[in-house]
Parts: sequence; C-alpha cells; structure tokens
Amino acid sequence: MDTYRLFSKSFWDSDLAGTTGFDALVRRLKDGRKMCKDLEEYYRQRGKIEALYVKELQKLTRNMEFRDENGVLDESWNALRTQTERITQHHHTASNHFTALMSDMERLNENLKIRGKQIEDRTTKSHSSAKSCFTKHNQLQKTYEQKCMDYSAIQHDNKSNDYVDPKTTQKQKTKEIKAKDEMEKADCQYRSIVDSLQNAQRIWEEDMENTCEVYQQLDVERIDVIRDVMWKGTNVDSQMCVDHDMCCEYIRNLLEKCVIDSEIIAFVERARVGSRHPAHTEYQNYFERSPNPNRKRLPPAPPTSEFKDSIYQTIT
Repeated sequence: MDTYRLFSKSFWDSDLAGTTGFDALVRRLKDGRKMCKDLEEYYRQRGKIEALYVKELQKLTRNMEFRDENGVLDESWNALRTQTERITQHHHTASNHFTALMSDMERLNENLKIRGKQIEDRTTKSHSSAKSCFTKHNQLQKTYEQKCMDYSAIQHDNKSNDYVDPKTTQKQKTKEIKAKDEMEKADCQYRSIVDSLQNAQRIWEEDMENTCEVYQQLDVERIDVIRDVMWKGTNVDSQMCVDHDMCCEYIRNLLEKCVIDSEIIAFVERARVGSRHPAHTEYQNYFERSPNPNRKRLPPAPPTSEFKDSIYQTIT
C-alpha cells in the first residue's frame, strides 16, 4: 500500500499537545459504528416486515377455500393457493436471512466498540502523560534559563566591580555561589524532565502508531463486512424476485391452457342432467274430463255467443 494511504503516515500533529489527527481517527471509527448501527437496524426491520408479511400470507391462504370448479380453471385456483404458500415460505426464508445479516452487523459493531475503546483509552492515557511532561518541561526550561541568566548577571557584576569592603565582597561571593547552586539544581530538574518527556513521547508515539494501524485494520474490516452484508442483502431480494416470478410463471402456464369453450364443455360434461325439457302444462276443463259413471249425464246446452266456452252454464 502506498505510504500516503497509511493512517500511520497521515494523522500526526506537529504540535505534541495537538490531537487533531487522533480526533480524526476516533471520529472515523465513531461514524463507522453509526453506519453499522443503522444497517443493523435496517435488517432488523426488514426481518420483522418479512415476518409480518409471512403471517398475512398464511392467513390469506387459510381463507382460500377449495372451489367446486372444473378443468384448467380449477387447477389454476389450486395452484394459486399452493404457489402463494410457496411464496410465503420464500419470504420466511428471506426473513431469516435478514435477521442473520442483522446479527452480523451487531457482532461487527460490538467488535469495533471493544477494540476501538481499548486502543483509544491507552493512547489517550499515554498522550495525556506526554502532554503533562511537556507542560512541566516548558516550565522547568523557563526556570532553568532564568537561573542561568541570574547567575550570569551576578558573575558579570562581580567581575566588573572591585569591592574594597571585604564584607561586601564576601556577600557578593555568597550570592554568586547560591545563584550557581540554584542554576545547577534547575539544570538537573530540566535534564530530568527532558528525559521523562522523551520517554513519555516515545511511549505515546508507539501507542499512536499502533492506534493508526489498529484503526486502519478496523476500518478495512468494517468496509469489507458492510460491503459483504449489503451484497448478500441485495441477493436475498433478487432471489425472492426470482422465486416469486417462478411461482407466478407456474400459474401463468396453467392459465395459458385455459380455453373458455373447453372450460364450458368440461363443466357440461361433468354436471349435465339431460336435454329434454319438462312437458308444458295445459288447461283442463273439469266438465270435459272422462265421464263419471255415478253422475247423470246432462244434455248439452244450446250454445250462445256470449257464454260459448264458459263452464258457468244454466242447468235446467
């Protein structure tokens, strides 16, 4: 990998107390975990939606009663039910896949959280120690330089002035010795803090180097897993479309064989009763029926134009 693509070569601050580079790495991991969390929630909801759809399809197929049909239409109706059941199973499988992908994202996010937090805490601690040493170093350096200037000034004054009074000479000599002691003490403290700072900075740089490497590795793993999970998720959707279309194609193939005349003929052949119509009912005149042997035969009445066909005739 090219140097400019390495985290360990790209996130250093020129100021020892600066945290811009480290903050950028921490923010990157945080934003990455947020994306993992969002994707995890997406597949959690997709799994729930598919499971809910499965329940509704199951309820629908249970309510699809068998019809007293015939021919291809009967086969198509039964196929619609069975293929809907198959579609239900496909969505149930998809729900399980989405739930598994959700678990993959959950594990990834937890791994990023644990490993990232460990290296972050360690680097933060070592950097805090280095900054503390650096602050103390600046203070002791100023003290050391001031003591050096004080000693140099006293030494210069003693060389340029000839004191006749022995007491004054001794006083100035004592002052010079004291200034020298303070300068040497400040020098010792300054050297010590420089050593401490160099050691603290070395530890922090090692931790920072390790942080860059670990954070880059975590980012590589995160991108790889997210890409793989999203790819699998789209495959699940694609497979559902294929499976769904196959179920629909099965029904379409049956319906292509459904010819209206054939369906009518099949029904007639299966349920026919007969082709003869019932006899028509005619009007029967009671008095024109077959003669009753127990009844006296009456002479016919003379016909009239008004009551020619009436049964209500005057009997004499």
